[in-house]
This record gives sequence, structure tokens and C-alpha cells, in this order.
Amino acid sequence: MSGGTRVETKQIQPGDTLLPSTTPAWYSRSGEFAFGFYPQGQGNDFVVAIWLICGKNKTVVWTAQRNDPPVNSNAKLKLTMDGKVVLIDEQGGEKIIARNASAKASSASVLDSGNFVLYNNNSSIIWQSFDYPTGFRTAS
Repeated sequence: MSGGTRVETKQIQPGDTLLPSTTPAWYSRSGEFAFGFYPQGQGNDFVVAIWLICGKNKTVVWTAQRNDPPVNSNAKLKLTMDGKVVLIDEQGGEKIIARNASAKASSASVLDSGNFVLYNNNSSIIWQSFDYPTGFRTAS
């Protein structure tokens, strides 16, 4: 877990924040998938990703902003109060991770299929990582 605390979540709420050094990921109910900061290289750089956890092995199945350089341990990832998933880099610059959401997100989840989803206030999915594949995709 790259030294961080494992946070068991079923629903991610506005205001919830990930930090690479303390709470690097949100997990699916089964604990088989994680969404958050995945270490690159020596572990001082991170990308926003979804990965499959199989014992000590981890396999990245999706990455956000894959053409951007990694961020360092001072970055933050949060579901903002105005319903956006935002990566805040070490200089305070913000990048929206879940672009094209059809509405404001009221909550989010990492599903046991490996899909990271955003929900509106009616619990309908308004954005999902499976709509934006970056290579390997798990079976639904």
C-alpha cells in the first residue's frame, strides 16, 4: 500500500481527499481494486490510476492524464464540494480527472469490476472510467 493507510470505502463523498503519503487510494468493496495515487519509479512520483490488487502484485488497469508527467507526494486528489474529481499538483494547479461528467457528482465509488464511477443525487451514474479506456480493461 505504499506506506499509506487503507481506507475502506463504499461511497466517496464530496470533500473526501486522497494524499499519496497517508491515504493514497479509495478501494472497492472487495478490496480487489483501488483508485488513487499509484507510485511510479522509486515511489516519489505518482499517477492517478485504478489498479487490481492480487496479493503483493498490483496491475494498473486505467490511468488518468496518462500523457502528463507524474506528480509528487505533495499532490492531492479530491471529490470537490461542487462535484468534480480534481487533481491538485504540488504548485496548486488543478486538473479535472473525470471530464465530461453529465452533471455534478454527489458521490463516487470504486466498483468490484474495477470501474470508478460518479453518481448524481439520484444515484445514477454520470461518469465512469470504463467509458475512457487506457489499455487493459477488466470484465464487467
